[in-house]
Amino acid sequence: MTQSTSGKEGFYTYLHCTPDGAPFYVGKGCGVRSHTFCNGRNKAHREIVKEHGVRNISVFVFPCDSEKQAYSDEKQQIALLRKEGYALVNISEGGRGAKHSDETKRRIGAAQKGKIQPPELKRRLSEINKGKKLSAEVVEKIRAFHTGKKKKPEAIAKTAAYHIGNKHFLGKTHTPEAREKIRRALVGRHHTEESNAKNSESHVGREHWFNPETGERKLCRGGSPGEGFIRGRRNKN
Repeated sequence: MTQSTSGKEGFYTYLHCTPDGAPFYVGKGCGVRSHTFCNGRNKAHREIVKEHGVRNISVFVFPCDSEKQAYSDEKQQIALLRKEGYALVNISEGGRGAKHSDETKRRIGAAQKGKIQPPELKRRLSEINKGKKLSAEVVEKIRAFHTGKKKKPEAIAKTAAYHIGNKHFLGKTHTPEAREKIRRALVGRHHTEESNAKNSESHVGREHWFNPETGERKLCRGGSPGEGFIRGRRNKN
């Protein structure tokens, strides 16, 4: 595995080439990204590396003055090499804000459908992200993106169906510290008049029911929700 320059002090673009010198991937990165062959690589890239072996993949690095230049050079290099007939495995055209085509999105979706993350991977991801907080700028972007958006009826129905019989957090309780954090986060918050009106409307005709044998409580319309329930929030005896 070779490399033309170190390029490890800043941003750069890089080429991954097969043993015969033919480039099959153009990337942008910093640090040791150019020599990373597992994390974040697409299936086609991994298959080529597996076929030839990591030690036989040549790496050529081209230092850039800034991240902006690296994005620009990456895009130009991908376009140039594809024009020259090289079969690159890059999914996008490169550059900042590069987007997948509709066909690529469909293929990615089909490949991921039905996949379940193994417990070990979930644990590792949890440990990696533990303690990390989104910056105020990112939080604001997420808020602005979702402002004014409403879920489609199909999405609402799908979410409701997913949560039927959900046992998440069953038998668990929040720690005193967690409850205090939730309390502080809610201090000073008030529902809007519109929200209060919707909440009031949703409760019209609903009654509280209580099962003294099981301690179960329900809020529903149309009479008793089942055997053993009495009207009210709790047993009055």
